[in-house]
Amino acid sequence: MTPVLPFRRDSDILDRIRKQSGRTSEEIQYLQLVTVSLGGTKFAVDAVAVAEIMMAPPLITVGMSVPLLVGVVNIRGNIIPVFDPRSRLGVAAKAEKSAGDDDEERLLVFRAPEGLLALYVDDVTLRLADGRVPLRSPEGVTIIPGCARIAEIGDGMLPMLEVEVLLNAAERKALIDVKNSF
Repeated sequence: MTPVLPFRRDSDILDRIRKQSGRTSEEIQYLQLVTVSLGGTKFAVDAVAVAEIMMAPPLITVGMSVPLLVGVVNIRGNIIPVFDPRSRLGVAAKAEKSAGDDDEERLLVFRAPEGLLALYVDDVTLRLADGRVPLRSPEGVTIIPGCARIAEIGDGMLPMLEVEVLLNAAERKALIDVKNSF
């Protein structure tokens, strides 16, 4: 798969981010982030973990009972499990589309230790942004279920979507087993 995001690796990016924050590198990670919308809530995603962002292709439904699994997609010969995290994140369910609605969902394809996994999102609102991710949540900030960290982009804070947090190891293995059954 070819990445669709232009990654910038210049050291001046980190220097610029560090100047905006009074924290040291031991307390914070500096990442390039993609901002996505899911059920009316915005989330940040580490751009390095994303292999590809695309319009959602048709799903192949599977009969296995795996939490959050909605099916698989065939992307250039790769069978990739697709999950919908709305119930785990506590965000609004996917609305039914009207006949003339051109607003299509996007698919984020993640690189996970077990292989490629895909996640449905409603929209990609910001393609790439420099962000700060504190190793500990700021005091007084409540993180929604299914997210472990908060990303600071400019003056705003967004929950981080991370496959390793959203799905436990057994769920990720079950998704890979689904893939291997094809």
